[in-house]
Amino acid sequence: VCVGVYKEDVCICFFFSSRRRHTRYQCDWSSDVCSSDLIDKGLKYYEKSLKIQNELGHKKGEAETSNNIGVIYEKKNNPKKAFEYYFKSLKIREEIEDKVGVVSSLNSISNLDFDIGNFEESKKYAVQGLKLAQELQFPDAIQSSAEIMSRIYHHEKDPINELKMYKLFIDRKSVV
Repeated sequence: VCVGVYKEDVCICFFFSSRRRHTRYQCDWSSDVCSSDLIDKGLKYYEKSLKIQNELGHKKGEAETSNNIGVIYEKKNNPKKAFEYYFKSLKIREEIEDKVGVVSSLNSISNLDFDIGNFEESKKYAVQGLKLAQELQFPDAIQSSAEIMSRIYHHEKDPINELKMYKLFIDRKSVV
């Protein structure tokens, strides 16, 4: 049930079921449409959601929300807090054996490391993510991991591996 629209692409939603209740704040974080005020509102709602999910013992929701809070802190140029939430998400996902979620968390960590210039760390997490994504044979996860690896190889001036990863990214994109 959507209870409020602040801009075209922002909606605060509440989901109810007999066992679970949590909030979801959605925004296209890759665009610059989200103002600082909207990002702060998103953070507020995600923090409420995290508390509710914790009380309900909804670990998968805690992991998703923690990762999303990491995205907000990344958008707010606070990599320290972003890493805190990305690693929290990774830990929960590993505990509950949510392997697709683990790939997502590894990719979030790798992307942030890359963006702040920690290229060796970025590669370490990207390699782990790609390996797991390929084991799972999950096209979305392979695509995301391959895209990161392509960026890393580009930075390393390794055109052969960059092209291999870009091809893997494109091939998976056509599957998705």
